[in-house]
Amino acid sequence: CELHVVGDGELRDRLESEASGIKGVRFYGKIYSDEEISRIANECIVGVHAGSAGLSVVHYMSLSLVPIVHNEISRHMGPEPSYIQDNQNGLIFDYAVPDSLQLTLMKAFSDKDRLYEISNAAFKTYQQLNDPDLGDKLIQILGETC
Repeated sequence: CELHVVGDGELRDRLESEASGIKGVRFYGKIYSDEEISRIANECIVGVHAGSAGLSVVHYMSLSLVPIVHNEISRHMGPEPSYIQDNQNGLIFDYAVPDSLQLTLMKAFSDKDRLYEISNAAFKTYQQLNDPDLGDKLIQILGETC
C-alpha cells in the first residue's frame, strides 16, 4: 500500500520528516494541474479527508476514488460529505474515536473487490450530481427568471 499526500499545510515539514524512513509515502504539496491530479489518482483507490471536507468529496468521486470522511457533519466545510452513504459510495469513520480512521482503512483494504464496487458507486454518484449539467441548469434558471 502506498500513501500519496496531496496538499500543503503548517505540519507538512514535520510529517515529511516523520515519514522519511517509510517506504511508499510520497508528498506532492499543492497541485493545481488537473492532469497531475489525475495521474496521481490513477495510482490510488481511496481519497481520505481526515479533517473538514467540502467539495473535495465530489472531486474524489469524479476521480473514481472512494471518499473517506468523518461522521461529524457539522464540522465539515460544506454539505458534500453528506452525499456519502457509508459502505455504499464512500466510507465514514468516527471522528470521536482516535483509531477509527485506521480501522476503516484496514477494513477497506481487506476486501478489495468491495472497495472497487464502492469506487464505481462513488463515480456513479458524481455523474448523478452532474445530470443535468451546469449549463443546462443555468439555462433553466435564466428561463424561469427572464
